[in-house]
Amino acid sequence: MERANISGTCRLTTSIVKIGISLVGDDLMRLRAFTPAVHGFLDTAQRSAEDPNLHHLDGRDLYGEADFAELPLPDQLHPDAATHRRMGERFAKVAFGAGGALSVPPS
Repeated sequence: MERANISGTCRLTTSIVKIGISLVGDDLMRLRAFTPAVHGFLDTAQRSAEDPNLHHLDGRDLYGEADFAELPLPDQLHPDAATHRRMGERFAKVAFGAGGALSVPPS
C-alpha cells in the first residue's frame, strides 16, 4: 500500500489485520466466534463516517518503514521497549496534541 493511496480499502485492510491479531490472541478463530466478530467490525467501520467519536489513525504514523530500519522488531512482529516508547510518544502527540481526536479544546 502506498502512503498517498489512503482510502477506505487501506483503512479496512489495516483494521482487518488488527482484528485478525486480536482474534488469534483471544483464540477466537473458530467460525462461530470469528464470523460475528468480523460482522461487528464491519458494522463499526460503516458507522465511523457518521460517528464523530470514531477516528482512524494509520498505524504507519506510529511505526513505519524508516522506524523499522532504525528499530527493527526483534521477532519480526512485536516491538521492544524502545519501539513501544516511540509509538506511545507519537500516539500521544497525534491523539492528544492540538487538534487531535482526543485533545481538549481550549476554553
